[in-house]
Amino acid sequence: MDRSSAFFSVETTCTFKLRVNLFNHLQILEKSTVKFWKENEQKGEEKQISTGSQSFQNNFIL
Repeated sequence: MDRSSAFFSVETTCTFKLRVNLFNHLQILEKSTVKFWKENEQKGEEKQISTGSQSFQNNFIL
């Protein structure tokens, strides 16, 4: 094996490792983003429910 092919194999191994790391980080980021959006949606639904019950109470009092 000459120098150029040895360098090429090292380079491809490093590039592959970088790609795998990047892919893993992207997956983690995607999961945390989805989790964040779901939590925010739940909070929004809770707010809507609480304001809905308040308006119902106000109408009932009137």
